Amino acid sequence: MLPGSPPSSRPLRLLLHPLLALCLVLIVLAAPVALASRAAEAYDWRSVPIGGGGSIPTITFHPKVKDLAYITTDVGGVYRWDTASNTWIQLLDWLSLADQDLNSAQSLAIDPNDETGNIVYLAAGTDSWNTRGEMWKSTDRGDTWTRTGHRVWIASNWQQTHSNTMQVDPHNSSIVYYASREGLIASTDAGLTWAPMPSAPTGDVQPQRKEPSGTFLFVADTSSGVIENPRRTRVLYLGAFDKERRTRLHRSTDGGLTWHELEDAPVRFNRARVNRHGELWITHRRGLSRFDGRAWTHVDSLPQETFVQIGIDPNNHDRMLASRHFWGFRCPMFFSEDRGRTWRQIEDEHDHSTIPWYPKEKARASTFAAEFNPFAPGEVWYSDWYMVWRTRDIAAPTVAWSMMPWNIEETVGIGDGLISPPVGPPLLSGLADVTGFVHEQFESYPEKTLRHLAFDFNAAVTGADFAEHKPSTLVVVAVRDWTKAGDGAISDDSGRTWTRFGSRPHPEAGGGRVAISADGRHIVWDTAGNGIYATADRGATWQTVRGLRNARGEEAGSMVDRFIFNYQSPLAADRVNGHFYAHDGAGNFYRSEDGGVNWKIVNTELPKAVDRKIKTVPGRAGEVWVAFERNGLFRSTDGGATFERRPDVRHAHYFSFGKGPTDDTPSAYLYGRLEGEEREGIYRSDDMGRTWIAIHDYRRFPNKPQGMAGCRQVHGRVFIATGGRGIFMATPAARD
Repeated sequence: MLPGSPPSSRPLRLLLHPLLALCLVLIVLAAPVALASRAAEAYDWRSVPIGGGGSIPTITFHPKVKDLAYITTDVGGVYRWDTASNTWIQLLDWLSLADQDLNSAQSLAIDPNDETGNIVYLAAGTDSWNTRGEMWKSTDRGDTWTRTGHRVWIASNWQQTHSNTMQVDPHNSSIVYYASREGLIASTDAGLTWAPMPSAPTGDVQPQRKEPSGTFLFVADTSSGVIENPRRTRVLYLGAFDKERRTRLHRSTDGGLTWHELEDAPVRFNRARVNRHGELWITHRRGLSRFDGRAWTHVDSLPQETFVQIGIDPNNHDRMLASRHFWGFRCPMFFSEDRGRTWRQIEDEHDHSTIPWYPKEKARASTFAAEFNPFAPGEVWYSDWYMVWRTRDIAAPTVAWSMMPWNIEETVGIGDGLISPPVGPPLLSGLADVTGFVHEQFESYPEKTLRHLAFDFNAAVTGADFAEHKPSTLVVVAVRDWTKAGDGAISDDSGRTWTRFGSRPHPEAGGGRVAISADGRHIVWDTAGNGIYATADRGATWQTVRGLRNARGEEAGSMVDRFIFNYQSPLAADRVNGHFYAHDGAGNFYRSEDGGVNWKIVNTELPKAVDRKIKTVPGRAGEVWVAFERNGLFRSTDGGATFERRPDVRHAHYFSFGKGPTDDTPSAYLYGRLEGEEREGIYRSDDMGRTWIAIHDYRRFPNKPQGMAGCRQVHGRVFIATGGRGIFMATPAARD
């Protein structure tokens, strides 16, 4: 059993356990001199409040326990609703740095026969094509979990429309089914062990590919009666993908012993429900259809478009909800009060006041789930790309929705968009889906996104920087709709107002990385796939840089690709003089001394690596550090002419500099592995990397780090962007 997570209102205090302290003493005694000063410091970790920001594919109410509900996210963990505190409790924040591939869930199931509501099952994992997910069980509502050890390929992000494919048999709590990417698996001992169902169709199984694989839909017909030895539900439905990635629906009428394909089933179906009359309702790319056990009936009164969500009121099966889903905003939702014979489109309004930045057009954004609260007649919760919404009266002429965001933090860090200037707001973030924010403070949600402050299109900020000598001058670059041409913008008042670049250097320029000189006069923009350019007039005109090549040997060819989820930072500006630095990925280190226009190679001895990150040191001219993932961390004090590898850093994934213990000594932060350590960790150094202080707890880090910024305003504070749990702010515990 493993420890669970407290609500975010109680910070995650990382205390040094006495046994850990003893082990540390023993390590220090046995370690080389270089490691003798290694220590640990207790830190508080808490979320930077943003609110929502990621897909929520499922909502699950417990049928026998009032106000007990769960949601799963595509990449950001699992939450349980807590009525007493009016907040969501994250259930996977106990995961360690070593378990970052298990930080979300494909499916969740409760035991409908459990009067206590304590039993929960989870298919934990994200979209890792190197590591399988795992089947888990909890007997205390997700506060702690038993890891069964049964591994299975998971695609919680890529298969959002096919989530929640797990179900406890309504007639036997010992049997749990899960339609996985490897075929239907089942447990007959209440989730402790799992095995494939040998008679069930597997579909076309290619689980390590992003394409659909195996099985993806499972529904038990509670009304169909039971089969004995063992006791189980008679009629089961299973969806599977064939080799052409078409959907096939299979039915068993003997509790899973034999199966047959329903030839007339809709193509490309998504989700399904069975009502108490034994009718299977299924959503698909042409709307909604019903199977009564003998024949299919298509609902002609609904739009013949893709539907995903289907909900049935557990207390009145005549009341149903279905939602159109087209990967966009304002997806229509439809309501029936006569068991699907007639439908009306819901007229509604959404209250966005809880989160000021939340744009009105993002309501009903690719609706995934809509569930009737079994203990509150008329109450419905629905989820979409960003949020959970609730109405108290689904039958009202105008349905009023209010958001339920409290403690849901699911934003995803991207690119090189996390910076902490020494003046003004202490943090600027670049994020997927919601562009990013200028964070004035950390006690409430931001007022506006960078989309509304700096851009007028659906943007993702992939690069940001500030001018060291004029730190209220900020620059950001963004890509439109993930991969299309974007733009850049400049602020001279710490991000409160912005001016777009006067021009784009290339018609398709967007995204990538950006650096601004210490005096704010020069900007270098490494666009995503469309060249590298310099400007001395804030983007009114641009020059193609000369002498700088990428790893393919292309002069002025971009050093980052168009995909926003690349994490190399091959470009930086000196924090004192006007120089710029770059690494081409092929082992060559470049310097520019004329505002980024002309470049020359100053070092050819660094590792060849696509994933490299350059940072320059505040207050120290010519001091530049470069991280090369598993090739370690390198330091130069002469503008890149020579480098020294830091001897105690084995792996360097992310690093940054922040305010130090004195004005002339900044603190360095590192996410990586030190010599003598078995695992990755998060560290601070107050002496420029000679010694390191552990500021993490190996047993607890809730999501994969995807960006780091040392705070330039508070010594010891660091910000870490994650792959689905938003941004964490870590501060020494003794300072609270």
